[in-house]
Amino acid sequence: AMRERQKSMERWIAHIRNHFSKDERYMMLSAYYREQGYHPAKALVGSLSLLFQIPFFMAAYTYLSHLDMLQGASFLFLRDLSAPDRLVVFASHGINVLPVVMTLLNLVSTAIYTRGLALRDKVQAYGLAVLFLVLLYKSPSGLVLYWTCNQVFSLVKNIFTKMVPNYQEWTVL
Repeated sequence: AMRERQKSMERWIAHIRNHFSKDERYMMLSAYYREQGYHPAKALVGSLSLLFQIPFFMAAYTYLSHLDMLQGASFLFLRDLSAPDRLVVFASHGINVLPVVMTLLNLVSTAIYTRGLALRDKVQAYGLAVLFLVLLYKSPSGLVLYWTCNQVFSLVKNIFTKMVPNYQEWTVL
């Protein structure tokens, strides 16, 4: 809803920014926002859900990173869920494939989710995907498997909400 409102206001905001400068621009934008019943700080409301999720992400990370049950446990192609996957070994250096797969899934999901959004929003979303790659690259494979499964579910959700016509009209029985 907020993005649609911002999008409907883009034309006049661009006009004001192109034709006014400094204090005049600020005053014109403030008047336009007031006229539209909009405040730029309201755009941050959408980010509040992410702020509420951060403690849960940190708790899951800490819990899964130090879970004794993962020590030496294997799952499918992962030999030890408490250690980085090292699925590809090249010249005695292990390459962790699972974080890369997780990031690729995240990038595809982001491409679907950010379709039609401003470049600023896209850059932030893609930057977050790369940040997760950096942060989780050397993490235990059990934890990265968890995040990867999370990305699969997110990708499926984004496909349905963005690409399937009339998905919003479906009702749950």
